[in-house]
Amino acid sequence: MKKHGWLALLAALAMVGCSPKTPLRVGFIGGLSDRGSDVGEGGRNGLMLAIEQRNAAGGIHGRPIELLVHDDGQNPIQAMEAARWLS
Repeated sequence: MKKHGWLALLAALAMVGCSPKTPLRVGFIGGLSDRGSDVGEGGRNGLMLAIEQRNAAGGIHGRPIELLVHDDGQNPIQAMEAARWLS
């Protein structure tokens, strides 16, 4: 490989190494509506706080964490649909 080729390869590798890392996605399914929504909201809020703190400290191995939230509506069918969506 000529000198130009090596330089292009090194530049390409450097750019890949500097690209933003893909986030780690964490799913939360909980009752955010109807009776007992305060429990689901408390769980979601606690998880959001933990994720914000972890991301402020650099994420996990440099990767940010992204939270995906779904309301199960206190309904088993809606919960199964949410689980399918997250998988």
